[in-house]
Amino acid sequence: MGEKKFSRFPKKVKTGILFLFSAWIFFIISQVALSGTVSLLHTTLGMLCCVMVYAIRNGGRIACIIYNVALIAAGLYNLYILIGSGMLNSAPSAVNLVNIILFSIATYYLLSGEAASFYKSDKENLPKDTD
Repeated sequence: MGEKKFSRFPKKVKTGILFLFSAWIFFIISQVALSGTVSLLHTTLGMLCCVMVYAIRNGGRIACIIYNVALIAAGLYNLYILIGSGMLNSAPSAVNLVNIILFSIATYYLLSGEAASFYKSDKENLPKDTD
């Protein structure tokens, strides 16, 4: 059985996956840079989300969207707290804003009709690499 070829995915699916990977990479690197630690839970869930979305699992896409929304809400709350503390022009505020933007863009593309129909399509119709 051939592997799914990324270059044959619809444009919005590819864009969503690339933004999702970028969001998680930025999230992990920014945690390390700001606090010197990284959450093992977030790292594991991030890898799981990326694998499920790349593996074209509709349930995984939906779970990833739900987790993205939770991360966006947490980022907005953190940003609200930082603004209330007078830290609007700080590195943590900038990092939270970038995280919110990246996860929001990934979520937008994964929620698109093109992505939804691609993920719901029959497994035999998925583009495969026949090399």
